[in-house]
Amino acid sequence: MVSVVTPLYNKGLYIAQTIESVLGQTISDWQLIIVENNSCDYGPFIAQRFATEDQRIRFFDASSSIYGPGAARNFGLNHSSSEWVLFLDADDQIEKGHLESLLAQANRNPTANIIAGKWKEYREDNPTKLTLQHPACCDEGRDDLLGYSIAFAPWAVHAAIVRRSAITDDLRWPEELDRVLGEDIHFWFRLLHQNEVAFCESAAALYRTHTPNRRNQLQQIIKWHQGIDAALTANLNYLKIRSEKPTALQARSLCRLYSELYSQAKKQEAKDIEEDCIDKAQKWHQVAQQQTPRPALKGRIENLLGLKNSIALRSMFHKITRPV
Repeated sequence: MVSVVTPLYNKGLYIAQTIESVLGQTISDWQLIIVENNSCDYGPFIAQRFATEDQRIRFFDASSSIYGPGAARNFGLNHSSSEWVLFLDADDQIEKGHLESLLAQANRNPTANIIAGKWKEYREDNPTKLTLQHPACCDEGRDDLLGYSIAFAPWAVHAAIVRRSAITDDLRWPEELDRVLGEDIHFWFRLLHQNEVAFCESAAALYRTHTPNRRNQLQQIIKWHQGIDAALTANLNYLKIRSEKPTALQARSLCRLYSELYSQAKKQEAKDIEEDCIDKAQKWHQVAQQQTPRPALKGRIENLLGLKNSIALRSMFHKITRPV
């Protein structure tokens, strides 16, 4: 059985589609837990109607006690009763074979506590154009996955199921990050440190992008920088508590992320953020180089040109090679 946990906040336009995608699953042994979280639209009324029609759907109005997606997911966890949990945002969907495919892979990998599959992204304004995405490092080793996930969420949140018993009290959703973006980076990083992952070939999670009120908008560079910085600081503190230092792979991921934020800040003429990001990118570039006896070609080029020039060169190359 799978508990699907859905936080609901101002998603009245999409919540019916989300619920219907769960109702359409090829397995029937699931429960859907919808946690209303201070919406000011008609989404809760739609969710309540579905809950009255199917006893597998449970609706909770937690508006008076919680605020934020992490707190809503933790609230849903507290009311879940399944061996596995899937976190499904209220503007995304899952195709009919999604839960069955993930559970089948779980049965084939009994020691894995996380099963991650592929997913398909589409823009709100172009729903028929689907782009296939793969879980990070699915063809590489555990070290690569831990190296990547210190700075980036490794997959769409609803592309994976997690064994409920693996989400211990110290690995729950970080509610302290609810006020900012990027809480999923910290959640997955800690969980991956302590649990085995198995990958699934299924690509039945649908991820909607470019909605008007989506949290992770790169155009909002101030909010994005604040959230990412908070999540990465939390990850570094997690390593420190465990008496671990970032590996060369992790340092490279941190350098890459701050380089990308630097480029975005430069485009948006956010000078303070631009300077902060290039300073941190350079810091993590140096850490990575110090831990690598013979840097790869990319690292040697960055050493030769300097990080700022290397970023500018990559940006120019992308503009030249980008399809018109």
